[in-house]
Amino acid sequence: MKIYFGHPSPFREHIAKTKLLRALKENAPSLEIFDPLAEHKNHFEIPRSQWPYQAIVEDDRKAIRECDAVVVWLPKLLDDIPSFYPTGSICEIAYAYEIKKPCYVLTDHPYYLEHPWIRAYATKVFQHSFDLAACLLKASVSEERRGHPRFYQLLREISALHSAKNHDYAGDKEPLSNLKACKELGVEPWLGVLVRMQDKWQRLVNLSSKEGRVRDEKIEDTAKDLAVYALLFIVLREEASK
Repeated sequence: MKIYFGHPSPFREHIAKTKLLRALKENAPSLEIFDPLAEHKNHFEIPRSQWPYQAIVEDDRKAIRECDAVVVWLPKLLDDIPSFYPTGSICEIAYAYEIKKPCYVLTDHPYYLEHPWIRAYATKVFQHSFDLAACLLKASVSEERRGHPRFYQLLREISALHSAKNHDYAGDKEPLSNLKACKELGVEPWLGVLVRMQDKWQRLVNLSSKEGRVRDEKIEDTAKDLAVYALLFIVLREEASK
């Protein structure tokens, strides 16, 4: 199980954070922890005004989509920095909620225990790290998988791909509204997806025959698109049969 570990930037190298991550790994050994602040450590060496804000946010959103769950740590130590407010952490919680990703908040701070956004958007709020670890361990064990690890990593990647493309093409409308638009022309959506699958398959065949000569296209990207369409074909066929 891979988790996105969000926390306030002042604690990116704090001993309390180190102890917490060690405790989580000891109690749930199968956890894979992604630390966004560790990924952005080079940014802390330059003035904040020079940070590539858009790239940072997009990288974090992509990482959240590709993880199995989000954990946000808001320690009582925040009282030591009265001028600091963990806006980024609250945004991570809200984004996890938006894309229906499990989000667990660990906090011993009275204010954040009752914070309306946290209470509304967090899957669960914990005061003690061992309760959080037990929850993550249970989730990890319940989804223990056999097979090649890369296969399950690819499943996360195509899930993130579907989420991003649905946002771009369908926006805040009904999910898959762009694929269902062909119904206005008398074509069943699942059949429209089948045509798209045929196009992707032909592209895959063509790319395979001239790999190395096509610079702007990757076989892996086309294969992922085909996998997404195959699943959407099932979804739309199921909806049509209801």
